[in-house]
Amino acid sequence: MNYEKHYIALLEKYGYESKPIEYAERHHIIPKCVGGGNEASNLIYLTPRCHLLAHWFLKNMFDEPKLNIAFATMCTREGIKLTPKLYEIARKAVTGRNSPRARPVHTPLGDFDTVAEAATAHKVSKAIISKKAKSKSVLHKGYYHLDEKIIGEEASGHGKHLRKGVQTPLGVFPSVRAAGKAYEIHHSTISKRLKRGDSGYSYLSS
Repeated sequence: MNYEKHYIALLEKYGYESKPIEYAERHHIIPKCVGGGNEASNLIYLTPRCHLLAHWFLKNMFDEPKLNIAFATMCTREGIKLTPKLYEIARKAVTGRNSPRARPVHTPLGDFDTVAEAATAHKVSKAIISKKAKSKSVLHKGYYHLDEKIIGEEASGHGKHLRKGVQTPLGVFPSVRAAGKAYEIHHSTISKRLKRGDSGYSYLSS
């Protein structure tokens, strides 16, 4: 299905540029989580039914967890009646790897979309994987979370410095993580050397 085509058709046919007399809900044509703003040209009014359908299209158009959450939240509002199939879709939108609490993680076995998947691969509990991923111990140097969010070419949130290029005695690396892998040590050790100003270690100027 061409979700974008149906989304545009829905807005063109059922959207109101100004709030109508009857009940309607304000909708961001381009969601804020994918770059939309609050300007009038990006706002439209829809009936509750059309609003829910619009978010169904959006969750399928973009790989963005916040849109999954928005759709699932709308499905639980008072007065909304769901078919069993739609209920299943809403639940899947915010569970497993789509859960807002799911965190991608790296282990010696590779990258995993969730801690649960890593735990299954290692045949241990999720708590053990999470503990190792948060640990600064050299014994757990192969475990870390991969949940830095990138906006364009700029990193934001926790771990922003991990994306910065670095100079080390072994050469130049595109990130602290890459340097850690080259040295076969946890990236936090590279970060400490950079903060201390150890000889031969420095961030590359942006």
